[in-house]
Amino acid sequence: MTGPIIGDSPEARRRIVADRILLAGAHSWITIGGSSVTKGPGKKIAIVENDEILAMLWKETCRAAGYEVVGIATSFSQACRLVAGTSPDVVIADFALDDDHDGLELLHRVMSEQAGLATILVTGWDLAVVQERLAYVEPGAVLTKPVMPGELLDCLATLRTGAAQDEVDAVVWAHAA
Repeated sequence: MTGPIIGDSPEARRRIVADRILLAGAHSWITIGGSSVTKGPGKKIAIVENDEILAMLWKETCRAAGYEVVGIATSFSQACRLVAGTSPDVVIADFALDDDHDGLELLHRVMSEQAGLATILVTGWDLAVVQERLAYVEPGAVLTKPVMPGELLDCLATLRTGAAQDEVDAVVWAHAA
């Protein structure tokens, strides 16, 4: 009997993701797990994603660029506790969560509780379905899956808090087109 194929187990996939991902940054290539990286703005980021591999990729992408990742949540209730307990500058939330709520409901709640909170909604859903609901909740940016690490970093670099979010509109929907 042979051993497991590399990448066959969740642990092996996590190791590969953490050690070997090559990221395309806005102005340079960033390699996670080895080379030096120019530090980013140090903003605190909360990640809400129920796919463990994607959450880990986004976490490592943000950390490598100099952001502080305050935690990862997979559900609405976990995310509400995370945001309340850490007061992040940015929340990156998937549309689909592990409970009866979705990412737009989450963003609506945390934006109403923390003024000036910058938000990014990430979705694999049809944008026509999501866009109808965006009129009620206005995240700072919307990215469609698959989201490449460089796209996430570009979005974070242009994302503004509070009323200055209008400048991001071109970045938000450029990826969706």
